[in-house]
Amino acid sequence: MKKTLAILTVCALMLCACGVQPDRQSHAPSITEALFEAKTPYIGDASALSEIINLLGGIPGAEDGSIEIKSDEEPYGLIRRFSGDMADEEVLTYQAAIMMCLVDNMDFVTYEFSDGELTFTREQFTDILGEPLSGFAQSIEKFEELRKTDFGSDSGDDFIALVGKTIIEYNRGMYQDGECSGEGHVIYDVLRTDDKVEVFAIASYGEYGFQNGNFVKISGSGVIPTKITYTPEYSFVAYEVPKDGSLYEESLKELFPEPLWDMALEIDAYDITICREQERAYAQTYLEEIGRSAVVGDYSDFEYNIPDIAADASNALLEDYSAYPYWIGTEEKIENGVRVVYETAWESANGTDGTVTYKKYNYDDKKVIEEKAVTVKDGKLQ
Repeated sequence: MKKTLAILTVCALMLCACGVQPDRQSHAPSITEALFEAKTPYIGDASALSEIINLLGGIPGAEDGSIEIKSDEEPYGLIRRFSGDMADEEVLTYQAAIMMCLVDNMDFVTYEFSDGELTFTREQFTDILGEPLSGFAQSIEKFEELRKTDFGSDSGDDFIALVGKTIIEYNRGMYQDGECSGEGHVIYDVLRTDDKVEVFAIASYGEYGFQNGNFVKISGSGVIPTKITYTPEYSFVAYEVPKDGSLYEESLKELFPEPLWDMALEIDAYDITICREQERAYAQTYLEEIGRSAVVGDYSDFEYNIPDIAADASNALLEDYSAYPYWIGTEEKIENGVRVVYETAWESANGTDGTVTYKKYNYDDKKVIEEKAVTVKDGKLQ
């Protein structure tokens, strides 16, 4: 028998280390922030309630049915109905706690399945947590504590971690190496049969390194529709993406089930942002690990000054000094466990003529390892 699990997973899983979403002046909200911003005093606020449910994602192993809001008289609550057998109780506990924390006057949540039902009340969580749920809604920091609370299960995080790890392991080595790799993904659907588990998602991958003091995505992919197949025991089987060019749409439709075609062909801008922020969260966590502070972003987020050199001379320099930045500035690398800096400087003499200086030195003590100067005259290297 085939079981369909619809999930909209939006989480920032850290594989470099555990950490929270970086706080930057301009960024799309993390899931913690997005959930916290959706909080509402009233269960009758259907828009906010729908946003919370969507951000929480699906219930593993269950097919969504109807939702009924009880707001005519106290106690106020929510009834969610699913087809199939009862889902994992700890997952239901986690989602019920988040919903009642974010909706001030929600007194209970009931989950109804084909083989029974389960109800959670606000009072139950006071006993479980040792304080009222309302206390966790007072600040983003307190709410983050609730999201990290162990309710006896990983609330589906093991599966999310598996998908993230698969994306990292499959893509590593396919792009220019950086100091830290990161991934982002949103799961559209999971199809389980007796002989396999198929994950349909969008995914991105990035390698990050220091350029001009910024922590830049130096290589990787964009957000790509991705199908990952596992055995029923979750051993990796296959990683598939659509073909390029004119074969893209046809090959995507061969990989993805028809109900997901529109979502995969026209990826929502918010989902793209979620993938980008998840990916950058890996980079931010890595920076915290090594005790560095830097702006994290894509190459296009930063300004690079390129020496004004004649094309032939510039191409020759790129070939002979490929280890150095092609821009005026620095790039850091880890060599034999030591952080070194490659620096390119340009002093213009007359138009496109001048001197390019290449310097390699240790990051910690600035000891120069290598230094070369190349003169460009009449558009040729001297």
